[in-house]
This record gives sequence, structure tokens and C-alpha cells, in this order.
Amino acid sequence: MIEREARHVAPFALRAMCLCALGGLFWVHGPALDAYFFLFDDYKLVGQALELPLFQLISQPHFHYFRPFVHAEMSLEAAFFGWHHPSAYLALSLCIHMLSAWLLGTLLLTWFKPLEAACSALVFLLAPWTLEATFWLSCRFDLWATLWLLVSAHLLVRFKGGAFTWFWVGPLFLAFLSNESACVAALAGCVLWWRWGGGSQPRGRAREGTQLTLTLAVFLGLRWLVMAVFAGADPLEGAKGNLFILLFRTESVANLAAHLSAIAMPPLPEASLLPHLGHASLVVLAYVAALLKWRGRVVEVSVVVLLVLAPSLWLERDPASTAGGRLLYVPTLFLAPLLVCGWSSATQRFPRPGRGLALLFGLWGLFALPSASYQAGLWAAASQTSRDAIESYQGLVTRPGRYHLANMPYVMKEGPYILKAYAFEWYGGRDGSEISATPLVYEVHDGAARPMPTWGATQGAEAGVRTLRL
Repeated sequence: MIEREARHVAPFALRAMCLCALGGLFWVHGPALDAYFFLFDDYKLVGQALELPLFQLISQPHFHYFRPFVHAEMSLEAAFFGWHHPSAYLALSLCIHMLSAWLLGTLLLTWFKPLEAACSALVFLLAPWTLEATFWLSCRFDLWATLWLLVSAHLLVRFKGGAFTWFWVGPLFLAFLSNESACVAALAGCVLWWRWGGGSQPRGRAREGTQLTLTLAVFLGLRWLVMAVFAGADPLEGAKGNLFILLFRTESVANLAAHLSAIAMPPLPEASLLPHLGHASLVVLAYVAALLKWRGRVVEVSVVVLLVLAPSLWLERDPASTAGGRLLYVPTLFLAPLLVCGWSSATQRFPRPGRGLALLFGLWGLFALPSASYQAGLWAAASQTSRDAIESYQGLVTRPGRYHLANMPYVMKEGPYILKAYAFEWYGGRDGSEISATPLVYEVHDGAARPMPTWGATQGAEAGVRTLRL
């Protein structure tokens, strides 16, 4: 019966879902890709890739993290694209995201029906709460870590119990070298694999556990050594301090609530009540339906999602803002199948459950795309603001010196980051200038970013420093 239903649905629902999802993806990302300009940490990320030797890129921490794979890969990109093709970097990010969605769908075919696996991949592809990761070059760490985790999972499933059982460790190590939070996701994924996925033989679980433990130990030892030599002796040190200590602050509970709120109600203008209610209703329906049918497993997946979120709970976020969406990118590997399982359970009593699942996915897409389109406009406005500021600075400055920017666009109230003072030092190659700035918060009016002077930080220029207004 299931096979007959899958054959009946596939030519219609599956193809329609894929075509509509790809159309929505390019409709949302097209304008943002075309308008993209470097933002915030992009300037240092690309500048280091162009100016620092490869050995220095991969042997030292940068941004107070040790993520050598992405810095090495970025040096290759920068050699091709330089400062002149910012959209090309973002186009590659979108390609990585699409490849990860395909890998997720093909991986889930091991346990799911074809329509459910495809629907999970498309939810991951279009999820409106993760869009910061694909709209901002500096989130490349999350994209690469996710891709390598999925490659590792494919190899683990493919060679389970075979002669090449160590093959999955290579991409797993690359995931760790792309983003430290991949360590938690790998542990969580392996727990689910051992519970349900076929790692049922005690000998197999012991072997895979040993491989995972050794890979983690090598990575953490390497990270500790690098951080101790270049940044201090704390192996858990991050940009804001010890990550373990930061996690156990009272703010972590509020940050978790903000993440969960952003999943149910992704960023939208305040007046957009219907998409908010529709999206939240379909997310809650999926979770409740899955919980009623698969109580134990849904609870386990929920715990896994919370564990994967744990490394990012030190970062404060506003659920109505796009900022912090990148932190939900890896957890969506578990969230997307969970939502689809719930929708599938809710439609099981339909005469044609496959078409019912496709209908729910279509409704979810209609409620999700307004948020995605809204966020694309915000990132396009941030890119244009960054471009205008850089061009204005280059028109005002003709020789190296010490400058203070009295009105630097720093961040948007709606979320996107715009500029740091060092952007003006890195862009186009460093010329020895020293830049300080008074950062201003911006907000969107009529599709363009405008400063909010009352939110600006007060910071005066030092003696002998020329003050500029962009």
C-alpha cells in the first residue's frame, strides 16, 4: 500500500513541491544576491584570506576561534573573486546550502518514505528562521560544518559494518575544523543513530563510539594547543569568554526562549499577523501530532535540538530580529524531519495522505515565504548601506592617516550587521590608516536604511585625528 501510494504521489506532489520550493528559493535570494556587498566581519574574513599566508590562516585562531578549514577555503575563493565580486561569495553559499538540503533528503531515505524525505529537505532548504546563514558571507562556518556533518553521516550509513568504517571520520573532522559547535551536533546525531539508525550491534556501537571519541579528542587537543599558544590557556575560550561559563548564566533561558519563538514566528513586519499565526499554527500542529504518535522519539529529538542549541545560548537575540538566525542552521537538520513527521502523522487518515502532506507543506511555504522575502529586503538594504559608506569614505580620503567616522552605520534594528571600523582598513588592501568610529543603529524606511541618532554610541575623536561624516 505504501509503495503504491508513493508511486502515485511522486509524479505529482513530489515534483510540484520541488519546483515550487526552488522557485521560491530563487525568488527570495535573487535580489539579495544581486545587491550583496561585504558586511561586518566579511571585510576581515576576505582581507585575511587575500593578505595572510596559508600557513598562518590554518595554524592560528581568528575572531578568537579556531576554524582553519573555512579560512583556508576562503583564501581560494578570494584569489578568484577578490573585492570585486561580492555576489559570487554569496552565490557559493547558496550552492552549499542547496547541496546540504539534497544530502539531508537522500540521507533520510534510509528511514523515511520518499515524499517525507523530500519534504524534510525542502523545509531545510526554505526554513525562514535560518536565513542569516545564507544572506551573510560571515556565516560560511555554519554552512561548511553542516555540509561535512551530512557527508560524514552518509559515509557512516553507507559503510556501516563494512571494510571502510573509518571513512566517516575524515569529513567529521573537517566539520569540527569548520565550526566548533559541530562537535555537539555530531554527538547528538550519533546518539540518535545508535538509538534508531541501525547501529544496533554492540560491537558496531563500540567501534563507532571509539572513532567519534578519538576524533573529538584530537580536535579538542589541537584547539587547546592553538588557543594556548596564541590566545590564552583556556581551551573553551570564545569571543565573549569561556563558553561553558557563559552557558550557565540566567540569560541562557531567555535566549533559548527567543530561539524557539523565532522558529514558530520568524521575523516579519509588525503588521503581518496572518503569516505569523499561520506559521506558528503549522509548527505547533506538527509538534503535537508527532508527540501524540511517537512520544518517546519526539522527546528524544526535542532534547537533541536543545543540546545542539546549547553552544549558542550565550548570545542574546531578539526573536523579531534576523540577527542570530545562523545559530538555528545546524539544529534545523533535526527540526525539519521532526516537523515533517508531525505533518505526516496528522494526514495519515486522509484518503490520500501523501497529497495531504504536500498540502500542509504548501501552506507552510505560503506562510514562510513572506518572512523570507522581508528578510531579503533587510539584507539588501544593509548591503547598499555598506556599499554607500565604503564609497563615501574612499571619496573623502586620498592619503593614509588617522580618521574618526562620526556616523558609521553599525547595525540595523531589524538585525543585519553592517560595518565595523576595521572594514575601512581592510577593504581594497590595507594602506596603514587607523580608523575609529561612532557606531549608529539604523532601521529600514521605504526599503532603505536610515540612521536612528538616539541609538548612536557617543564616541569622540582623539586629538590629531580627522573627523569624517560619511
